[in-house]
Amino acid sequence: MRRRGITPMTTRKHLARAERERVQRRWIIAGTLVVLLIAAGLIIFGWLQGAVIQPRQPVAVVNGEEITTAQFQSRVRLARLGLISQAQNAESLLSMFGGDESISNMIQQQIASIGQQLADPSALGLNVLEGMIDEALVRQEANRRGISVSPDEVDRAIQEDFGYYADGTPTPLPTSTAAPATSTATAASTAAATGTSTPTSEPSPTSTSGPTPTITLTPTPAPTATAYTADAYQANYAAQVDYLKLIGADEAAFRAQYEANLYRERLLLALGEDVSREQEQVHARHILVADEAGALALLERLQAGESWEDLAAEASLDESNRDTGGDLGWFPHGLGVMVPEFEDAAFNTPVGEISQPVQTTYGWHLIQVLEKELRPLSDTQFEQAVETQLDEWLAEQRDAGAVDVRAIWIERVPTEPSISSLQAPQ
Repeated sequence: MRRRGITPMTTRKHLARAERERVQRRWIIAGTLVVLLIAAGLIIFGWLQGAVIQPRQPVAVVNGEEITTAQFQSRVRLARLGLISQAQNAESLLSMFGGDESISNMIQQQIASIGQQLADPSALGLNVLEGMIDEALVRQEANRRGISVSPDEVDRAIQEDFGYYADGTPTPLPTSTAAPATSTATAASTAAATGTSTPTSEPSPTSTSGPTPTITLTPTPAPTATAYTADAYQANYAAQVDYLKLIGADEAAFRAQYEANLYRERLLLALGEDVSREQEQVHARHILVADEAGALALLERLQAGESWEDLAAEASLDESNRDTGGDLGWFPHGLGVMVPEFEDAAFNTPVGEISQPVQTTYGWHLIQVLEKELRPLSDTQFEQAVETQLDEWLAEQRDAGAVDVRAIWIERVPTEPSISSLQAPQ
């Protein structure tokens, strides 16, 4: 007996439709789950890429030793912090010495230079990367020579940079030493630092130094009524580390700078044992003019018998020595005392003879060689000779293929901290 209002045909249609709807719902649910899984996978991959994979990727490899993205970025941020600290100290000096036009101009030039460096992340990043590569090469060579730097020695160097001496404050010496490159980072985060300025003098026309004077900012500890204790140092150091974390740097990068300085100092001492303290030097004098035609005209007059001293006083543009016949004294070769073109010409000219006109960035020179002999180097010249040997060795290592720089570095140069975003800790 059939139930009223329900036919077999109607029941089959309803069942088929219900089955189709169940299948569709299953596909919709499955598709949604797949989309959610893909989205979650992309989020996880993005996090892994940014937080785990990318930081570990090398931007350079030095004899098999990797310089990772994380290490590179931390060091760039420290470099930016150092520049910002210099700019802030220079601004403070400007407020103190702004009434002196010459000092004010020098300070403003340095502030402008710092601004240009901060505004060019690629150039700053390349400079930092090149420095890190040199550090790796120096450390590797030092280790091959049996030279090492312990964590305790790094600790001691940092303590001294903070002005803390566990064995008592040393007696000041009459000679000055260069402040570590990391002192600018320390100065930025401690309110107890003030700046002092030292303008450089203008070089002679043959000096390799550029004509633009600079200001050297040296942090000095502020007077305090109580002794600087170990607890106070630890608190200051902890504040420094916390501050570095805020700008995306880390303690390891901070310590690496001090370690690199110690390795370089010790390798230089080792290299100094192989550098002679006596080198051939030249005693020469010159006449500097603006163009080649003027130099050739003076050369003809000298060859005709006119006095070198008279022509130097009359025509030389080098006011520092034209009244003494352009006498430059003694100088060695390859130590940057004179520009390379000038040095090469002087050392290739026989004693007593006058060179053909020599062009440098300062103009055109006539050079007369008065004497040549083996002479002792000054302490400064000897130090420069050792530095030059190290620089040449580093260049040889690069040429020999010891360094592999990865192109990804340029897209991973951080642009923070900036002067506008930086807030010094209180």
